[in-house]
Amino acid sequence: MNLYLTSVFCNKAKNSSEIRECLLTFKTQDNYTSINTLTIITPYLRELNSGVFFDFKFFKIEITARNLSIIEPDILDRQSNDVREALQCLIIRSDLLEVLNEQQFSGFRNVWGIEITGTRLTSLDMGFTFDSNLRVLKLMNAGSIKTIGRVQANIMGEYHFENTSLESLPTKMFEYNFITEQHVVFKNNHNLKKLQTNVFQGGYDALKIFFEKTPIEIIEPYFVDSQKTLFQIQLGGNKLGYINQTVFKPILEDWHNRNLSNSWIKWDIDIAGIDEATSDRISCDCELAWLTANPPMAKFVKNAVCVTGETLEEFVGSGIDMCYDCPSSEGLYPHPSDCTKFYQCSDNKAFLQSCPENLVYNEFEEYCDWPYNVAPPCGTNTTIYTSTYGPQTMLA
Repeated sequence: MNLYLTSVFCNKAKNSSEIRECLLTFKTQDNYTSINTLTIITPYLRELNSGVFFDFKFFKIEITARNLSIIEPDILDRQSNDVREALQCLIIRSDLLEVLNEQQFSGFRNVWGIEITGTRLTSLDMGFTFDSNLRVLKLMNAGSIKTIGRVQANIMGEYHFENTSLESLPTKMFEYNFITEQHVVFKNNHNLKKLQTNVFQGGYDALKIFFEKTPIEIIEPYFVDSQKTLFQIQLGGNKLGYINQTVFKPILEDWHNRNLSNSWIKWDIDIAGIDEATSDRISCDCELAWLTANPPMAKFVKNAVCVTGETLEEFVGSGIDMCYDCPSSEGLYPHPSDCTKFYQCSDNKAFLQSCPENLVYNEFEEYCDWPYNVAPPCGTNTTIYTSTYGPQTMLA
């Protein structure tokens, strides 16, 4: 029977500042040639030197060392395909790590997940190519980090940025050779307030963006590549105050035209996310008419609450048009540009109404009528004429 090492767990010895104790786990299995997991927990590890992992193959390396401050280049053996291709997950938790660069990650050919927690990084220059199949990158509890660079990788599907001091994101943040779906998560990033044009441009076929407790104040038009597909964005904790037409109308029109409301995939813009209490309420006024007048598009917008306390769904359902000034507190009035619609004013609030199919609004009779009973331009009866808000008059 052969014994194979499957995991290593290291920690300091009790009542000692010099000695660490390691727990080694063995497994009996033929042809098992690599160490499955290496876990190191110690306050004394300060450096990871070049070649430290040359002699073993690991599936996962997990290091918790609050005083780790230096990671030298080539901690894996770049000359050994077996070593490079075995490692698939790297987790580093440190309070003192200040530098991450291309050389530290070189050789991680098959790594699909990297998680970095609790660093002193002030910037993360990811503007180099991961020669790997990297799919997941997590940057967590890095309270000093303010900027990040662009990322290029063969495959990348998921980003997490949690508890950072990020102030901005780079233009065209992600570039990949191949990807079908990308998830980007921002949580507790209290200084990130703007999404600029083209920040999420290229490198994916479909995109989900999740913000939680992140006070976004400004979203510029075309923050998402118009040639790509955004199918979910959650803006939890935002300070937008309104839903910008130039930003969101192209997205919602695309979803509506493609009849995606009946899709089994969730397509929506979630205004408050799970942070309704900390998200700003939106202004449901004339500037929102582009959305409230289009209920099919509005139904893609979730968890939006008006300043008045109504949900957007309730506001749209009420039929109130905030852009129309009622000539009097009560009455029926024609729509200025659509013959099939009219306004019903009640208590100085305008409710937009629609005529049944094939009918137009008859201003003189104050009901929907056949076009041959209505004067031009809405009808075809040339024996009468009409003026805006005035009665129809028979011609001699």
